[in-house]
Amino acid sequence: MELYKQISVYGSSVAYFEKNSGNTSIVFLHGNSLSSGSFSRQFDFEGFKGFRLLGIDFPGHGHSEPAINPADHYNLFFFRDLVVETVRKLKIDNFILAGHSLGGHVAMECLPFLQGCKGLMIWAAPPVRLPLDLGAIFLPDPSLDLLFKKELDETEITRLAALMADEIYIPEMTGMIRQSDPDFRAFLPVSLTRQMVSDEYGLLAGSGLPVAIMHGENDRIISNSYTDQLSIPALWKKKVILLRNASHTPQLEAAGDFNRHLLDFCLEVL
Repeated sequence: MELYKQISVYGSSVAYFEKNSGNTSIVFLHGNSLSSGSFSRQFDFEGFKGFRLLGIDFPGHGHSEPAINPADHYNLFFFRDLVVETVRKLKIDNFILAGHSLGGHVAMECLPFLQGCKGLMIWAAPPVRLPLDLGAIFLPDPSLDLLFKKELDETEITRLAALMADEIYIPEMTGMIRQSDPDFRAFLPVSLTRQMVSDEYGLLAGSGLPVAIMHGENDRIISNSYTDQLSIPALWKKKVILLRNASHTPQLEAAGDFNRHLLDFCLEVL
């Protein structure tokens, strides 16, 4: 990928990757301990040449600086505010938010605050209801705790990468995980116990915006049955799209199918 740019938002130096120009945009938001580098197959896809593409690195991830105040900044609400302000500063209008895992939850949190957003595509990011019931959302995989463990040794980094994607992508995933701030994994669960999460199902249902939801058939983290039982009025194709031969990171593992679905959604909505 090409060089990143930097923008100052709420005192934080935020890195973002930008490619192409145009009147319509796709804004990509990445997952826990990853970065916008996880969207390399989307930035290189010829079908997106007519769209302005942006990938934002959250604080403590990728090329962005660690949070100034981890206890107050490593949570969904701060990441939401940071995305909203970044979109405003970069003058992004008429766009789709595309959010993976953590990024999907941040995208849903942004919905009430983004006038120019025309639709949402989320994957590996089941819309939560309150009170929060993590047991209904997450599968009981023994490696799941690594998403919320501060310090990871090399064996644990590899286990976390394998939890997120197929073996062939482990070198790519471990590079991003090593680059992430350990404090993020420590403070995110603390923020959830402080109820720093919205009723995302209600936000989606109330927004009226079209939303596309995808799920890797081999995802070891998220329960597909949880997402299937949600009734979302503006759900694209009226179903959750199941991506074959993919787990938690289908934008890498099933890039061809993923890109076609995202392109179809963008052409229809924008």
